[in-house]
Amino acid sequence: TTILEGGAVVKFTYVSTANRLLISGPIDCQTSPYRPAFFTAKDDDTVGETIAGSTGSPGTNRYAGRALELNSVSTTYDLHDLCIRYADRGISALSSTAAGLNLSDSKIGYANNAIYTGLTNFVGRNLMIFDSLYSFFSSIGSISRVEHATFHRVGTLRSGGTVYLTNSLVISVTNGVVYTGSGVWENLSDAGVFQTVGAATHYL
Repeated sequence: TTILEGGAVVKFTYVSTANRLLISGPIDCQTSPYRPAFFTAKDDDTVGETIAGSTGSPGTNRYAGRALELNSVSTTYDLHDLCIRYADRGISALSSTAAGLNLSDSKIGYANNAIYTGLTNFVGRNLMIFDSLYSFFSSIGSISRVEHATFHRVGTLRSGGTVYLTNSLVISVTNGVVYTGSGVWENLSDAGVFQTVGAATHYL
């Protein structure tokens, strides 16, 4: 069992898409709303200690191939209060590597594929996915059920699989906006939608 404590900061070097944190058992997720765990780039100086040689500017680079790769087919993962940035795949969970995934109160940004899934029982609640190429990069037959989510400046909402959305915002998402659901507001322009308060930029 991997214990993931609140306040943990994992930084990845810029190597290749094979650069990953592979979890081959259950996770005891001990994060909380004011003590999330961060998975980010070695050049990201905004959290954790500054690593020697850091440029302080990750730019558009992708550092982790898979920030979290879940690899226990007998485990339904229950993860919450995570912040993942600058990854090729933010979270990777396939039907051959995990029994299921529940993800809540988490943010994934600056990723190629925020959530890479082949599961038929992915459930997301209170998620924010921003400045990414894909929100869901999924295999045929996968099913994602998401409530209270914000998607902002995403190239493609969904590639493959089925997505159910409830009470969510789809703002400045240009392709693959195909889903089933209700209470979803779509707008190609983000003008006047969000405001900045302190370091946060997605207040309504």
